[in-house]
Amino acid sequence: MESNQKRVRSSLICDSSAGCSLSKRPLLEDQTVNAFIEWCCKSNFNLSPKVKISEEGSVAKYGMIATEDISCGECLFEIPRSHILIAETSSISELTKEVDLSATKSDKGWITLLLSILHEYNKPNSKWRPYFNLVPDFKHLELPLFWSETNRTELLQGTDINKLVESDLESINSDFNNVILPFVKKHPEAFPPKCQNLKFYHKMVAFVMAYSFMEPTNPMLDSSDEDQVTAPPMMVPVADILNHVANHNAELSYEVSCLKMITVKDIQKGEEVYNTYGMLSNSQLLHMYGFAELYPKNVNDTVEIPIKFFQDSAAELAVHADNEELLQQKWQMMLMSNIISEDDSFLLGMRGFLTKDELILFLQILFLNDSEFVTLKAKESFQIDPNVTNQTNNNDNDNDDDGEDSDESYDDDEELLRFKDLRTFCPSWRKLLIQVAEKCLAQYRTTLEKDSSTLFSENFDHLSVFERFAFYTTYSQKKMLEKLVSVE
Repeated sequence: MESNQKRVRSSLICDSSAGCSLSKRPLLEDQTVNAFIEWCCKSNFNLSPKVKISEEGSVAKYGMIATEDISCGECLFEIPRSHILIAETSSISELTKEVDLSATKSDKGWITLLLSILHEYNKPNSKWRPYFNLVPDFKHLELPLFWSETNRTELLQGTDINKLVESDLESINSDFNNVILPFVKKHPEAFPPKCQNLKFYHKMVAFVMAYSFMEPTNPMLDSSDEDQVTAPPMMVPVADILNHVANHNAELSYEVSCLKMITVKDIQKGEEVYNTYGMLSNSQLLHMYGFAELYPKNVNDTVEIPIKFFQDSAAELAVHADNEELLQQKWQMMLMSNIISEDDSFLLGMRGFLTKDELILFLQILFLNDSEFVTLKAKESFQIDPNVTNQTNNNDNDNDDDGEDSDESYDDDEELLRFKDLRTFCPSWRKLLIQVAEKCLAQYRTTLEKDSSTLFSENFDHLSVFERFAFYTTYSQKKMLEKLVSVE
């Protein structure tokens, strides 16, 4: 739905075969990009001559575009670890060791990275000056953190993003007042007065949220040692310019001396190079990065269904009409046994529930009669009974999708309870699931029917960027919930 008209922007190629010089094509007006490419070349980033950094052809802001066909397994660039920005590589690495973290619950790496960025961003001769001149572009930070409270409340109604943003703001403001501000005041030689401004700090936090990377932890390490398994966030120049889609074609490889961007698919000339930020839902993408994908492109999208909706629906449907106390006893037993918690949710994905065992065990207990429940309570542990799945409809039709999300990536996932499997459940189970889905759908500001009309109307092209991404997020969640309603 986005307009195909784009203003011509600078597009630069780093030609490693010519000593990493700029392309012979004439440079356009964006000298900031020119300087950044020169810095990358001088810093031995080894950018492939088969790619360019450009706004033209990119889905959002700057991106990386293939200028030639690229084969799977090729290295597009590598970033020396000396040029990754973390507290240890900053020019105030020793100073950050003095920060008092007693007044914060935030990770040490998070706080020290923010202090390092506050210093380097405001340092005219910083090693990362060309990088900071290009990113962050605060005009394009679309995180809900920067939306007005009215926009967040209206556009994100029905999602959990508002609650997350409120928690973020509370934590960010607390860290600033109790840790960051006292530290920068104590060291005016390292931090200019603007670092004492809360709004400026919010921008730096958003920059780290939207652009930072977390190095995968080593699964062989002792999980009881938090210092070993909690990797600090890091700023990775060039890598953070690549945009994300679920169906990505490149991934970042973490090696001893550098980080490399490796293609995981063949890429044709003119295609954009996409990295992955992880298997993230639209809600997570919007919250942390300020964007989302239109349904059904994000195969990793999910919607959380609060456990409270199951409790309310079970009561309304009179699961135990003759014994309401039995329903309450079951609920308390599941809470006491940690089978559920008050703030629990079941996770519904593009092809079904991602919490298969948890949901089936929950439903089995919920629909036990009085004598069966007494027997269950006498047991020391609670496990799924494979003979009690309440499957009464032998529906062998696998065509449970609407044709839009035919991705088969979950087919071998034993944790997936697919929509076609739900159709085999007994009527009482399905009736509960349907009512729960309808309760979820009722939480949103608009109906799915209205959204479908909006999507194909002329007005959609006039939505602002953040309005469009909010629409993508809620629309996709409603589409998944609609599938759950359709299991009847």
